[in-house]
Amino acid sequence: ISVGATYKKNYDGEYWLDVNPRLDQVTSFSSLGPNVGPYLPIGTKPDVVAPGALICAARLSNFGPFPPYYELCVDNNHINLAGTSMSAPHVAGAAALLLQKNPSWTPEMIKAALSEYAIDIEEKIISQGGGRIDLINSFDPEIIILPNSLSFEEVRIGETFEKSLKIKNVAKKTLSLSIGIENIDERIRASADAATFNLQQDEERTINIGLEVFSEITPYFEQDIGYIKIKILNRTDEVKIPFSYYIRPVNDRVGPFNYGEVEEIIDEGQGWGRFVTDLVVEDFNGDGIKDIVNMDIDIFINLGVGEGQFSDSEPIYFSPGRFDNEFGGCWVDH
Repeated sequence: ISVGATYKKNYDGEYWLDVNPRLDQVTSFSSLGPNVGPYLPIGTKPDVVAPGALICAARLSNFGPFPPYYELCVDNNHINLAGTSMSAPHVAGAAALLLQKNPSWTPEMIKAALSEYAIDIEEKIISQGGGRIDLINSFDPEIIILPNSLSFEEVRIGETFEKSLKIKNVAKKTLSLSIGIENIDERIRASADAATFNLQQDEERTINIGLEVFSEITPYFEQDIGYIKIKILNRTDEVKIPFSYYIRPVNDRVGPFNYGEVEEIIDEGQGWGRFVTDLVVEDFNGDGIKDIVNMDIDIFINLGVGEGQFSDSEPIYFSPGRFDNEFGGCWVDH
């Protein structure tokens, strides 16, 4: 479970980069989404948020205090700490209680219950995920939806993509459900293959969600997120499933490429440098046809990585103005 941090109450004054933070406000140091790889799939992050600022925690001997934030609390054996590492224990404890009540539930069901029945604190989805956990709401759900968020990953204009959700009735009665989609981007159409349906006790149903990208855009990568809303009829509350996607314009990708010999490395200061090299582009527009292009290029690098990391590399993609690989970002002059 990916966890972000919130404030546990209202505060007056400046805390980190937050001025007069309020109850349930996401902290400025919280981990934000989305996941963008290369080692993680593109998707929604975090799953949930929980209190993580100025949490009174057990104190190691002779650790702190460190004013103005990390002051002693309760006694000399406790100290206020902050971070997502303070949020995570709240979520772990909530998960343990859910598992105690529902020992047959899988880890994915525990995660879904915490996310899908969290309180919407009206932050961006990449800040709050499903919202701030609320164990009372999560303790006795009527439906569980897997996965708790849906990622279409990279999508292209003019194509249709499909993902599925599994909805399980965990109530002890038949439920009537409706599905709606709240999307924040006018350039896509999202739809479900069912609008209303009934679920018997313990019944599962798979719903397919389609996504069509139909409008041209100019940025290289742009990520947007919406909600799939599942409502139990005759009730006012609903379960929201965040969904995310990256829209990529057609024929904007350069790569894969191989470097020629590094001509020189120039120290630009503050840990950054650049090397000048000949760049051989094998497939300029990603259509599978080899378009051999030679160009001279200056690539700024983190000097801590070392030039050897860039030779004989796996195929890497970049766009004008920005170059990204697993070692971090580099700026490209060309």
